[in-house]
Amino acid sequence: MSDDLTRALVQSADNDAAEESPRTGSRVDDFEIGSEIARGGMGTIYRGRDLELGREVAIKILQDRFPADGSAARRFVEEAQITGQLQHPGIPPIYRAGKLADGRPYLAMKLIKGETLAVRLESKVEPPAKLVAIFESIAQAVGYAHGRGVIHRDLKPANVMVGTYGEVQVMDWGLAKVLTNEHRPVAQDPDTTRGGSEIRSLRDSGEETHAGQILGTPAYMPPEQAIGAHEQVDARSDVFGLGAILCTILTGRPPYVGESSESTRQLAARARLDDAFAALDRSAAEPEIVSLCKRCLAPEPADRPADAGVVARDVANLRAAATERAQRAEIDRAEAEVKASEERKRRRIWNRSVGAVAAVLAVGAALSAWQAVRASLAERETSHQLELTRDAERKANDGEMKARESEAKAKESAAKANESETKERVARTEAEKQKREAKEQAATAIAVKDFVCEILAGIEPKKKATPQEIEEHRRATRKQLDYAVSRLDEFGGDPAIEAMIRNTIGMMYDTIGALEPAERQLKGSLGLLDRVLGPKNVTTITAANALAGFYMSHDRPTDAKPLFERCLDAFEKDIGLGSTLAMHACRHLILIAQSQKRYDEAIPYHERSRAISERTFGKDSDDELDRRLDLGRGYQLNSQYAEAEREFRAVVDIASVKHGVDKAITTLAWMDLQQCYSKQSKHQMAEQSLIEEVDGKIQSLGPNHSRTRDAKRRLAYHYSQQKKYGKSIRIFQELLRISDTDAAGSCSLLLHMGNDYLSAGQPGEAVRVLEAAEEIRRKRKNLDSYRDFSHACLDAAYAAIHRPDKIAALGKDRIEELRPALAPQGEELGNELAIQGKKLLGLRQYDESEAMLRESLSIREKRDPNHWRTHNARSLLGGALSGLGQHEKAESLLIRGYEGLKATQDALPGNGRTNLPEAADRIVLHFSRLNRAEEIARWRTEREKYPRESAPPPREVK
Repeated sequence: MSDDLTRALVQSADNDAAEESPRTGSRVDDFEIGSEIARGGMGTIYRGRDLELGREVAIKILQDRFPADGSAARRFVEEAQITGQLQHPGIPPIYRAGKLADGRPYLAMKLIKGETLAVRLESKVEPPAKLVAIFESIAQAVGYAHGRGVIHRDLKPANVMVGTYGEVQVMDWGLAKVLTNEHRPVAQDPDTTRGGSEIRSLRDSGEETHAGQILGTPAYMPPEQAIGAHEQVDARSDVFGLGAILCTILTGRPPYVGESSESTRQLAARARLDDAFAALDRSAAEPEIVSLCKRCLAPEPADRPADAGVVARDVANLRAAATERAQRAEIDRAEAEVKASEERKRRRIWNRSVGAVAAVLAVGAALSAWQAVRASLAERETSHQLELTRDAERKANDGEMKARESEAKAKESAAKANESETKERVARTEAEKQKREAKEQAATAIAVKDFVCEILAGIEPKKKATPQEIEEHRRATRKQLDYAVSRLDEFGGDPAIEAMIRNTIGMMYDTIGALEPAERQLKGSLGLLDRVLGPKNVTTITAANALAGFYMSHDRPTDAKPLFERCLDAFEKDIGLGSTLAMHACRHLILIAQSQKRYDEAIPYHERSRAISERTFGKDSDDELDRRLDLGRGYQLNSQYAEAEREFRAVVDIASVKHGVDKAITTLAWMDLQQCYSKQSKHQMAEQSLIEEVDGKIQSLGPNHSRTRDAKRRLAYHYSQQKKYGKSIRIFQELLRISDTDAAGSCSLLLHMGNDYLSAGQPGEAVRVLEAAEEIRRKRKNLDSYRDFSHACLDAAYAAIHRPDKIAALGKDRIEELRPALAPQGEELGNELAIQGKKLLGLRQYDESEAMLRESLSIREKRDPNHWRTHNARSLLGGALSGLGQHEKAESLLIRGYEGLKATQDALPGNGRTNLPEAADRIVLHFSRLNRAEEIARWRTEREKYPRESAPPPREVK
């Protein structure tokens, strides 16, 4: 289901804020239509009532701007086609599909009352056992779909509804896909498919996607989906999504957290799960459930459970075991529940606008844990020194027994014993110091939490607050934060606690947009810690990192840079949390340098990041290989192609041996290496590496495997770029013969093959292939991204075979296809009408051209009457009217259009420079039709002011 449907179904039953619709009170079949709930790009959702059964429903209706028999209507019906066949309590049912009196389709479905799992996780009020039970219900619903060959492809907490009475529903099946038989999971339990029927779709499997197009939510998607390898996406990809949901439940964060959607997608493409796994290890969850989560999140699909049904059974078994353990320890469970209840009460005072507090406390907890680890290491050193002391004492005793034989050795042993005792005392003192620091850090975090809880108590916003209520809450929060600042003197005797509170308050100021006090408190915190704990203390450096993050989030990289460098210098030699902070600083320093086009400055940070990763995770680890790829890309940006080639080649060789040629990291390294060759114009080497990659994947995976086909496709594109059209066409033909190529893949292959036929001088073959591609594109959903490429290729092919009638028909069809998706008076529609109108004008299709250009001029005059585009549309319309014989009107428009273009010529973009000479040529042509020699001569003189090659003169098409 689409996003607008999801929004509609999550409306609470007591939501009376929806605007009354003009349709209120009308009826369709057995349903009464009520108020409007939500509106999307294609459909509108209304609250409704089933008159026959007396139940509330949600009714979705195709908007009246779409024709009832058009492609939008077909897509509307197809949208619910898969969902309607999935009959499971955990999947929202479709009650009825029908048509209104005007023929437009509608859908009646269950109106769900509750809130999303994402909202519940944010509120942090659900006990862990309840959340795991919710997860089991999710897995059962998805397992049912897998048993019938359907995958979801966008599993995340926001797409799961938890109803008022605890019912769980998996929503938004808009990206669902029906798998071919070879991709369906093998049922592990006959009950999973008993009695089920085959799910069918009105569209071919996978037709809505094409290679390279990214569908889903990056923070929750598996690597194969993040790199656009849609043929590899199957039930195990959904299993990864389930693992991502479970990870969010257990740790409070999804597997990937980037600074943007694209950076998050890159993390997903590389399966950068180290942070997620570390968070899982730190969580309070039972080891068995953590282990299951990690198995679901395995980077390689083969290492994950086969489908969601397996996951559901594993969770059920774990829950049963947990229940048994709970029954054996009822008293302990009761005490834990009381503590958890108290903690939940404390957490309710938190809200989204002050979510930064949790982050600060998390940092404090992490620091406490780190201090504890250091204390543990110190204790270990103490034990070691004690053992040395005892060993020395034994040696001293032995020496005393043999004193008569070796008095000198006895003295030496005694000296060593004294030295060991001294070291023992020093180590024990250091261990005690580390323990004290850990306790002090924990006490500081508790003091910060208690103080902030006191300050913010009672200002929790409503769950569904209006913009005005949100603003009032922001003001109330600001007032309380100002009050907190006034009380900071209370901590004058403990600067460390004051510094932590200042840091927390600063981050909270930031969440409500109060940037000046935010910066003041963050800088004050860092200044205090510098003075009290010293500039090299871990807490001080962490505060510097927080201030740097503040500067980066508000586009102040120059201020952030020295703070990130300070963090990097402090933690570069550390392991664990320190190395994570150091690599985090490296990433930001690289971003700063690259954003300022200082690619040479980014290289040292790339190299340091790689060295930290190698020391932390080991040489040739996956993380270290990722860092080498990043280093290679940094070299490439800096035009150091030889160095980039060296890094990419090394990763290819290492990853091929370690993982095989079919793994994602190996493929990414191949692609980087081939791009590096191309940038150096080493086309033969790029071709050889592509052939090597294809041969390796054929041997490892077989000729028809999806990853083999991807490599073959890239080889074909390379041949196209090198004008080796015979070779590229043969590969495209081979790929098209593969039976399970989806509609999107077929469309893409046909378009590229047709373009190559055209470039090879075979326009007849080009037209045949391109028309087949266009037919697929128009019939299928979500292939609009191919439209411009398809139409440009067809225009050129039709011109090559001298078919102006085909060009004209294609232009008119394009406008009809685009019009429903564009704003009626929008700039995009005005531009498209001008482009197609100009094309028809050149083909002497004056009637159709005049209509399009008149509409374009009307739109542009309303938007900006003095824009150069408006003047150009006026000139074009004059050309059409001249062709129709309306000479008086044409002359006025032509001259006004030319003069307007001349007055605004400084604003003409590079690709619009020909508009002015073209406008002059249209005037010459107009007066030529009227045989007005004097005017012809004058305007030809005007035309000669512009280079002739800048715009060929218009001519009558015979």
